[in-house]
Amino acid sequence: MKIKFIIIAVLAFCCYGAPAIAQEYDDDWQFYVAPALWAAGVESTMQAGSITVSGDVDFGKVVESLRGGVMGGYGARYNKFSIDGAVLAMGLEAELPAIIGALGSRTTELTQFWQQLLLGYEVFDVDARDSMRLKYKQQLGMRYYYNRLLIDRLAILGGGEFRDASSSWVDLVVGGVLTLDINDKWSFVANGDAGGFGMGSSSDLAWAFGTFIDYHKSDRSTIRVGYKEFHLEKESTFSLGTIDLDLKYSGPVFQWIFNF
Repeated sequence: MKIKFIIIAVLAFCCYGAPAIAQEYDDDWQFYVAPALWAAGVESTMQAGSITVSGDVDFGKVVESLRGGVMGGYGARYNKFSIDGAVLAMGLEAELPAIIGALGSRTTELTQFWQQLLLGYEVFDVDARDSMRLKYKQQLGMRYYYNRLLIDRLAILGGGEFRDASSSWVDLVVGGVLTLDINDKWSFVANGDAGGFGMGSSSDLAWAFGTFIDYHKSDRSTIRVGYKEFHLEKESTFSLGTIDLDLKYSGPVFQWIFNF
């Protein structure tokens, strides 16, 4: 299905991998949190056993479809080393047509919880042309997923099958953050990661990529605008068959990063 929605939460958090601030290496611990507004579209196909649902939820129904959502980002840095964490918890509910395995529309609920922790190391920080500096941080860590897919009985006919399937797993994640400090006020940031790779019970493939422009208001705060995309492919088993998820989140983001 293709769901278009906006998650709007003044105190929502969204982590994109690094404290965005131009500074020298410091032997003191430094920390950050990153409140954000994210306008994201979701393209997905969801299957539970013999039933596959698909459909569109337009922007006017977004508030009804979004049962709740919160994202959290946080991080710490010590010299060239860093720790970057993020949390996502979200619930969507919509009436969607069943395209395989049933007739009529289904009340479909998707609940997701993701938690990641990435360890990073600043590989290089070099002078570029004029007063610019180019930095790259390598990241390695884990991302935990919990997904629950509930497909209710036929809304039109009042009967039919019921699907309530959940799964959880852990991915190995490899990523990186490339930062170009144009001057002491402006930076360009590109980051991405990939995980799962079909190893054991991990995702078949999960990857993310984002590009951002940062404005450093002060040593303590940075305003970030840009675009981020996340794609997840995963098939797992439950009592009545398989859960098959193909999810793609993408859209613009506004973010305020606080360093302390």
